[in-house]
Amino acid sequence: MRPRAATELPTVEGVLAGAAEADITPPPGMPKAGYSANAHDGHGFRTRLRARVTHLRAGRSSIALVQLDLLAGSSVLQYLVADAIADRTDIPLAGVWLGATHTHAGPGQFLGTDFYNQHASNRPGFDPAYTDFLVRQIAGAVIEAHDTRSPAKVAVGRTEVWGVTRNRSQDPHVQNRTVRDKRLDPQRKWVSINPDLHLLRVDRITNGGGTEPLSAAVVFSVHGTGIPQQVHEYNADVWAYLVAELGHRIEERHGSCPVVGASEGTHADVAPALRPGLAGHREARRVGRAVGGAAATLYDRLGAELTDDVELDAGFREVDLDRAAERRIAGVELP
Repeated sequence: MRPRAATELPTVEGVLAGAAEADITPPPGMPKAGYSANAHDGHGFRTRLRARVTHLRAGRSSIALVQLDLLAGSSVLQYLVADAIADRTDIPLAGVWLGATHTHAGPGQFLGTDFYNQHASNRPGFDPAYTDFLVRQIAGAVIEAHDTRSPAKVAVGRTEVWGVTRNRSQDPHVQNRTVRDKRLDPQRKWVSINPDLHLLRVDRITNGGGTEPLSAAVVFSVHGTGIPQQVHEYNADVWAYLVAELGHRIEERHGSCPVVGASEGTHADVAPALRPGLAGHREARRVGRAVGGAAATLYDRLGAELTDDVELDAGFREVDLDRAAERRIAGVELP
């Protein structure tokens, strides 16, 4: 599929923003992705899977941040969603950003890589019907966020979260020549993690000139492996509890709950720091609520930094890994 040519948008002053969410829970019987051959088919759900959309329009740019309770993003989905919204929105392909929580308890078979479609789940294959369902649900949420956009203010911040994640491959990790600190820090559990939590806060400007919560988008690094591979139900793992905790605290402190989404950052071998022998929903809830609480503190802090003076842009480059000349970018060569 060739993307439609992007058109130059007129400049808008300030920021326009909208938010929406959609249910993307699959039907029973689909293979679950993340634990490969050790996974099971989904026999129902414990927590529904969602797509959360934050739409921003500023300057000449228009973007949709789509955060999915799925194993990973998908180039197939990106192209199909961009095409599905092209006649209804001003968001180009470059502005459609798909991020995933990387839950290991959701379906596969919609991905843009045959490696994942073949090996991430307990059964291989690509499922056109579920892919079509995802496109319709995601595109509908993007269109809703676009159509309901209004003047807004945004703030972006970062905090560190320690004590609830660990490096699941600590021993081989410290053998890398680039690792200088090979000690275990008793105060910070494991030193070889990415503790950074990033949060985008978006508030709608009210008629009185104040603001009210519209959207909160979290990026954090942790595998969605708090729930054991033996569990049959679909679920969003630690991310379900992270999102719920953040939404609850915002509603408690600000009177209304925004659309709250989350997606995984640079995770590598960062995993939930589960207590031995206690893997399951209680441990996933403990970890998720701790991260959600840290996000809520950052959300409140960002209230003083809300602004409608934002530089917004998006770019898109597709790399053909079969072409050696394309694999090297800015001095870095992709495998």
